Amino acid sequence: GARFEGATEGGQVAGRQIVWPARTIEAGASANLCARFKADGAGVLTFEPVVNGGCALTASSRCSTRMKGITAFLLEVVDAEDPIEVGKEEKYEIRVLNQGTSEGTNLRLTCKLEDGQEFVSGSGSSAVTSEGGQIRIAPIASLAPKETLTWIVIVKAKQAGDIRFSVELMSDQLNAPVREDEATQQY
Repeated sequence: GARFEGATEGGQVAGRQIVWPARTIEAGASANLCARFKADGAGVLTFEPVVNGGCALTASSRCSTRMKGITAFLLEVVDAEDPIEVGKEEKYEIRVLNQGTSEGTNLRLTCKLEDGQEFVSGSGSSAVTSEGGQIRIAPIASLAPKETLTWIVIVKAKQAGDIRFSVELMSDQLNAPVREDEATQQY
């Protein structure tokens, strides 16, 4: 769950160990050796140093570090055609990517239509419904790190204008919504 990034005093990777060159440590003296790692994600990183020598007993220790992950949502909204004629249908693709290292939970998305658009249909990673100018996407229980959710929402252009299709994302990990607007010219 971690990658070796370097060590002091010439420490080198040997299999699943880091080995430092032999050296003499005088009686009563000490040596500080450090290794740097980069965690791949959340979990526990355990380090078990062992020192041995020709004139001394083997000594060992153990320490563990709990690595916490974070969620980092990327919300993207893209229209298929722009500009679009009044009376035609526009297709919006909504993507949510968890760029973080920890699972996102209880994801909730809503879309807001301006007066110049009318909901036609929606599909994707969960059910899509509409009520009174708001499009609701059924909640998603969890989104693993590096995974993506996708929806397609189809609307009808009702009148000419510079229209904004707005999407908001909330989850248990967010204090405020993530917002994305897609501009569409309707003529």
